[in-house]
Amino acid sequence: MNTFDCDTTLRQSFPNAEWRKPGRLGLTPGDRPRVKKCFLRFEKWTGEPIPEELRKLYGNKAVVGYQGHAAFAELAILQMLRNAKFDGRWLDGYHGKFWQKPWATLELPVPVRDVYDQIVRANGNEGGFWDVMAWNGGRYIFAESKHVTKGYRDQLQPNQKKWLKAALSLEEIASCSCFVICEWDFQ
Repeated sequence: MNTFDCDTTLRQSFPNAEWRKPGRLGLTPGDRPRVKKCFLRFEKWTGEPIPEELRKLYGNKAVVGYQGHAAFAELAILQMLRNAKFDGRWLDGYHGKFWQKPWATLELPVPVRDVYDQIVRANGNEGGFWDVMAWNGGRYIFAESKHVTKGYRDQLQPNQKKWLKAALSLEEIASCSCFVICEWDFQ
Protein backbone atom coordinates (compact mmCIF):
# COMPACT_ATOMS: atom_id res chain seq x y z
CA MET A 1 0.00 0.00 0.00
CA ASN A 2 1.27 3.47 -0.86
CA THR A 3 2.62 5.40 2.13
CA PHE A 4 1.60 8.77 0.73
CA ASP A 5 -1.46 9.99 -1.09
CA CYS A 6 -0.57 9.78 -4.79
CA ASP A 7 -3.91 11.15 -5.99
CA THR A 8 -3.66 14.34 -3.94
CA THR A 9 0.05 14.80 -4.62
CA LEU A 10 -0.35 14.38 -8.38
CA ARG A 11 -3.44 16.59 -8.57
CA GLN A 12 -1.53 19.33 -6.73
CA SER A 13 1.48 18.87 -9.02
CA PHE A 14 -0.60 18.95 -12.22
CA PRO A 15 -3.53 21.25 -11.30
CA ASN A 16 -4.73 21.80 -14.88
CA ALA A 17 -4.51 18.17 -15.96
CA GLU A 18 -7.39 16.08 -17.22
CA TRP A 19 -7.23 12.74 -15.39
CA ARG A 20 -7.80 9.51 -17.29
CA LYS A 21 -7.66 5.78 -16.70
CA PRO A 22 -4.21 4.40 -17.50
CA GLY A 23 -5.55 1.55 -19.63
CA ARG A 24 -4.12 -1.92 -19.94
CA LEU A 25 -0.52 -2.10 -18.77
CA GLY A 26 -0.35 -5.78 -17.85
CA LEU A 27 -0.14 -5.02 -14.12
CA THR A 28 -1.45 -6.98 -11.18
CA PRO A 29 -4.65 -5.62 -9.58
CA GLY A 30 -2.64 -4.46 -6.55
CA ASP A 31 -0.29 -2.39 -8.70
CA ARG A 32 -2.93 -0.67 -10.84
CA PRO A 33 -3.87 2.01 -8.27
CA ARG A 34 -0.24 3.18 -8.17
CA VAL A 35 -0.24 4.13 -11.86
CA LYS A 36 -2.11 7.27 -12.93
CA LYS A 37 -2.58 8.98 -16.28
CA CYS A 38 -3.20 12.61 -17.10
CA PHE A 39 -3.47 14.84 -20.14
CA LEU A 40 -1.67 18.19 -20.24
CA ARG A 41 -1.77 21.07 -22.70
CA PHE A 42 1.29 23.22 -23.37
CA GLU A 43 1.81 26.37 -25.36
CA LYS A 44 3.84 25.95 -28.51
CA TRP A 45 7.09 27.87 -28.03
CA THR A 46 7.33 30.84 -30.41
CA GLY A 47 10.14 32.78 -28.74
CA GLU A 48 13.90 32.57 -29.19
CA PRO A 49 15.06 29.22 -30.56
CA ILE A 50 16.66 26.75 -28.19
CA PRO A 51 20.47 26.69 -28.23
CA GLU A 52 22.03 25.31 -31.43
CA GLU A 53 23.81 22.41 -29.69
CA LEU A 54 20.47 21.20 -28.30
CA ARG A 55 18.78 21.47 -31.70
CA LYS A 56 21.58 19.29 -33.09
CA LEU A 57 21.33 16.84 -30.18
CA TYR A 58 17.52 16.53 -30.15
CA GLY A 59 16.62 17.22 -33.78
CA ASN A 60 12.92 17.84 -34.30
CA LYS A 61 11.87 17.31 -30.68
CA ALA A 62 8.88 19.54 -29.93
CA VAL A 63 9.60 22.65 -27.88
CA VAL A 64 6.88 23.83 -25.50
CA GLY A 65 6.47 27.10 -23.69
CA TYR A 66 6.10 26.80 -19.94
CA GLN A 67 6.13 29.72 -17.49
CA GLY A 68 7.54 31.97 -20.20
CA HIS A 69 10.49 29.71 -21.08
CA ALA A 70 11.32 27.23 -23.83
CA ALA A 71 11.50 23.63 -22.68
CA PHE A 72 10.91 20.10 -23.80
CA ALA A 73 7.74 18.57 -22.36
CA GLU A 74 9.78 16.45 -19.94
CA LEU A 75 11.32 19.60 -18.45
CA ALA A 76 7.93 21.32 -18.21
CA ILE A 77 6.58 18.26 -16.36
CA LEU A 78 9.60 18.36 -14.08
CA GLN A 79 9.01 22.07 -13.40
CA MET A 80 5.40 21.34 -12.43
CA LEU A 81 6.71 18.84 -9.88
CA ARG A 82 9.31 21.34 -8.68
CA ASN A 83 6.51 23.89 -8.21
CA ALA A 84 4.87 21.29 -5.92
CA LYS A 85 8.04 21.14 -3.75
CA PHE A 86 9.69 18.13 -5.38
CA ASP A 87 13.25 18.11 -6.69
CA GLY A 88 13.99 16.00 -9.72
CA ARG A 89 15.60 15.33 -13.08
CA TRP A 90 14.61 14.50 -16.62
CA LEU A 91 16.45 11.21 -17.11
CA ASP A 92 17.53 11.32 -20.73
CA GLY A 93 18.95 7.82 -20.96
CA TYR A 94 19.43 8.01 -24.71
CA HIS A 95 22.02 10.79 -24.34
CA GLY A 96 23.13 9.87 -20.81
CA LYS A 97 22.08 13.21 -19.29
CA PHE A 98 20.21 14.14 -16.11
CA TRP A 99 18.52 17.48 -16.84
CA GLN A 100 17.61 19.60 -13.81
CA LYS A 101 16.03 22.49 -15.70
CA PRO A 102 16.06 23.82 -19.25
CA TRP A 103 19.56 23.42 -20.57
CA ALA A 104 21.27 22.59 -17.25
CA THR A 105 22.33 19.08 -16.23
CA LEU A 106 23.14 17.83 -12.74
CA GLU A 107 23.89 14.36 -11.38
CA LEU A 108 21.45 12.61 -9.07
CA PRO A 109 22.06 12.99 -5.32
CA VAL A 110 23.51 9.81 -3.78
CA PRO A 111 20.33 8.52 -2.03
CA VAL A 112 18.30 9.13 -5.19
CA ARG A 113 21.00 7.50 -7.33
CA ASP A 114 20.72 4.46 -5.05
CA VAL A 115 16.98 4.20 -5.84
CA TYR A 116 17.72 4.66 -9.55
CA ASP A 117 20.39 1.92 -9.41
CA GLN A 118 18.07 -0.50 -7.56
CA ILE A 119 15.44 -0.15 -10.27
CA VAL A 120 18.06 -0.55 -13.02
CA ARG A 121 19.30 -3.78 -11.35
CA ALA A 122 15.74 -5.11 -10.98
CA ASN A 123 15.07 -4.28 -14.64
CA GLY A 124 18.36 -5.75 -15.86
CA ASN A 125 19.42 -2.51 -17.60
CA GLU A 126 18.64 1.22 -17.91
CA GLY A 127 16.31 0.67 -20.87
CA GLY A 128 12.78 1.94 -20.41
CA PHE A 129 13.48 4.14 -17.37
CA TRP A 130 10.69 6.69 -17.25
CA ASP A 131 11.44 10.28 -18.28
CA VAL A 132 11.14 12.15 -15.00
CA MET A 133 12.20 11.13 -11.51
CA ALA A 134 11.19 13.55 -8.76
CA TRP A 135 11.61 13.28 -5.01
CA ASN A 136 10.74 14.96 -1.76
CA GLY A 137 12.30 13.30 1.24
CA GLY A 138 11.71 9.59 0.79
CA ARG A 139 8.77 10.01 -1.62
CA TYR A 140 9.18 9.56 -5.38
CA ILE A 141 7.21 10.41 -8.48
CA PHE A 142 8.10 8.80 -11.79
CA ALA A 143 6.54 10.39 -14.88
CA GLU A 144 6.55 9.28 -18.48
CA SER A 145 5.87 11.93 -21.14
CA LYS A 146 3.84 10.91 -24.19
CA HIS A 147 3.03 13.33 -27.01
CA VAL A 148 -0.47 12.72 -28.34
CA THR A 149 -1.72 14.55 -31.43
CA LYS A 150 -4.60 14.11 -33.80
CA GLY A 151 -3.74 10.95 -35.70
CA TYR A 152 -0.73 9.98 -33.53
CA ARG A 153 -0.58 8.55 -30.03
CA ASP A 154 2.79 7.82 -28.43
CA GLN A 155 2.30 4.84 -26.12
CA LEU A 156 4.30 3.03 -23.48
CA GLN A 157 6.82 0.80 -25.18
CA PRO A 158 7.48 -2.79 -24.02
CA ASN A 159 10.74 -1.77 -22.32
CA GLN A 160 8.89 1.01 -20.42
CA LYS A 161 6.26 -1.48 -19.23
CA LYS A 162 9.07 -3.84 -18.20
CA TRP A 163 10.75 -0.99 -16.28
CA LEU A 164 7.44 -0.17 -14.54
CA LYS A 165 7.00 -3.80 -13.46
CA ALA A 166 10.60 -3.85 -12.17
CA ALA A 167 10.03 -0.65 -10.16
CA LEU A 168 6.76 -1.96 -8.74
CA SER A 169 8.45 -5.25 -7.77
CA LEU A 170 10.68 -3.35 -5.31
CA GLU A 171 8.15 -2.94 -2.50
CA GLU A 172 10.40 -0.64 -0.46
CA ILE A 173 10.52 1.79 -3.40
CA ALA A 174 7.02 1.17 -4.80
CA SER A 175 5.38 1.78 -1.42
CA CYS A 176 6.62 5.38 -1.38
CA SER A 177 6.26 6.12 -5.10
CA CYS A 178 3.69 7.36 -7.59
CA PHE A 179 3.82 6.59 -11.30
CA VAL A 180 2.11 8.86 -13.81
CA ILE A 181 1.81 8.77 -17.58
CA CYS A 182 1.61 12.37 -18.78
CA GLU A 183 0.06 12.56 -22.22
CA TRP A 184 0.28 16.01 -23.74
CA ASP A 185 -0.37 18.15 -26.78
CA PHE A 186 -0.25 21.80 -27.73
CA GLN A 187 -3.11 24.15 -26.83
